[in-house]
Amino acid sequence: MPAAFSIQDLKQELLLAADAEIGLHGRAAVDGPAGAAFLTALVEYQAGAAFAPVLLKSQLLTALAQAQRTLSGESSLSEGEIRRYVAENYVSTSLTAAAAYYGLSPNYFSDLVKKKTGLSFIELVDEQKMEAAVRLLARPDLSIKQIIGLVGYRGKSFFYEKFGKYYGMSPAAKRKELFRQQGINL
Repeated sequence: MPAAFSIQDLKQELLLAADAEIGLHGRAAVDGPAGAAFLTALVEYQAGAAFAPVLLKSQLLTALAQAQRTLSGESSLSEGEIRRYVAENYVSTSLTAAAAYYGLSPNYFSDLVKKKTGLSFIELVDEQKMEAAVRLLARPDLSIKQIIGLVGYRGKSFFYEKFGKYYGMSPAAKRKELFRQQGINL
């Protein structure tokens, strides 16, 4: 049985080596699902359980397959799945929560989102929030303050700033435009 080692130290060593020597693909392979499978295999081996050799072989084959998938640019996570998750969770999700949902590291998931959608995770969430805000602005029974909370923003000024950048007008001006289009006079 080899001397004990720290999984955290090993992961740090692998990440440093990946950043310094292998670049983005290597980091994704180490930091993504393949890295997780590899580290699980090492933990099994270190534990010295009765079935450790069989589990080690299985985990290492899984890690190798996942690393190959990463390096070849394949991923089982589609743009549609990413967008669907954001559409269902935009109010309160975070990069960390979304990555955990898919069992990926935040760095790997962030890179994957950008590759699949062309947008950063934050841009994707903001896009969903802005689209939802416009749909809600068309409802005369909701105040702008209520809408801000419903789409997941905490501050009025931050929402107004984001909305202005996204649509080139204030939420109140957009609401007037929407009401005019619907023939609503208030």
